[in-house]
Amino acid sequence: MRSIFPATDLTTDAFKGKKVVIVSVPGAFTITAISDTYAKWSESMGLSVDLTEGGMGVRSARYVLILDDLKVVSIEREPGRGLTNTDADTTLSKL
Repeated sequence: MRSIFPATDLTTDAFKGKKVVIVSVPGAFTITAISDTYAKWSESMGLSVDLTEGGMGVRSARYVLILDDLKVVSIEREPGRGLTNTDADTTLSKL
């Protein structure tokens, strides 16, 4: 698998040689989190959801990405509402 972070991205140095968990939690309570404006990063990986009909546009889906030394080792996406694939116990079991 290839790295999802370009070589010029600051996260490359921060994540290299480490196990990293990236959690996408779309919603109103994430305003202080790192933003994926217009869900472009998520969309590039097929991890977005189109809620245009509901007036919300394209948004990041709820997912967990686990990286090990810049390689994606696990991607879990929620199929709908609720937590079945991205809850803490499931995520921790993959580490």
